[in-house]
Amino acid sequence: MKKLITVLFLAFLCSIANAQKTDQTEKIAQIIATTKNINSANAASEKEYAKGAIKYIAEEIDWQALYGSEQWSDIISSWVYLHTSVIMDFYYFKNDFKSIDSKIKDPVQYADFVGKLAYFLTQQNKKDYINFFAPLVRASGKINKYDGILASYIKGMPGTYAPDLIIKDQSKTTVLKSKELATGDYTKTLLIFYASGCAHCEILFQKLPSHLDNIKAKGVRIISLSADQEEKVFKEKAKTFLWKDVFCDYEGIKGTNFQNYGIIGTPTMFIVGHDGKILLRTSSLDEILKNIN
Repeated sequence: MKKLITVLFLAFLCSIANAQKTDQTEKIAQIIATTKNINSANAASEKEYAKGAIKYIAEEIDWQALYGSEQWSDIISSWVYLHTSVIMDFYYFKNDFKSIDSKIKDPVQYADFVGKLAYFLTQQNKKDYINFFAPLVRASGKINKYDGILASYIKGMPGTYAPDLIIKDQSKTTVLKSKELATGDYTKTLLIFYASGCAHCEILFQKLPSHLDNIKAKGVRIISLSADQEEKVFKEKAKTFLWKDVFCDYEGIKGTNFQNYGIIGTPTMFIVGHDGKILLRTSSLDEILKNIN
């Protein structure tokens, strides 16, 4: 009798699981279909729909059950689209990511999820978002190998080769190769990504002059790159610097160099070795000085 009850109970649990799986499949199919038909004709109602849809995606979906199904890619694509094109609130997006991040335990599934996230962000011309998710992906400890599209999450990290610098002015574009930054008497390069008016940048630039003689004596070349978008603002600040290599493309934090180095805030500094490899990434002048000395 006990055996029969056990069998019936297990069958009951199985039927619940199957019903839940069916409900999830139907709900996801509805979200995917509705998202594909969004046309911005009624922004207010679409935003309300989007909030409900992404709440379900972030909080209710059983990602383990979903993995490997035909809906896996489509629901990630829908989720990215709803956040980037309808809700358009990055912090909301980031919190949703954290929720999903905590639910996907399997490293293979997680790698596929963040890989598709990077792919759809790139497809929707939102590559800059990848830089904001990158610290969370790296901190997860679930990625064993950053290859293919996953490499976009380790841009500008120590141990990798520094991206070449793309220097633009009104008449031409010059490429400064990372392996050629520290030539001649230079042994290393200090890259400073900054923005005029940034409070922490101002503190850095107040402290830096007293260390310039030591930095120069150690054979370190200084190159600064600005996130300024107005020429007047950039030039007013640049003329106060005591080094010559100061550049700006007036594209802000979405500029080529800022994107290539994965910059999400200023100041961000790098020490690049003679061979072009990144030795240090930091916002701390003290760490820079320790590395140099």
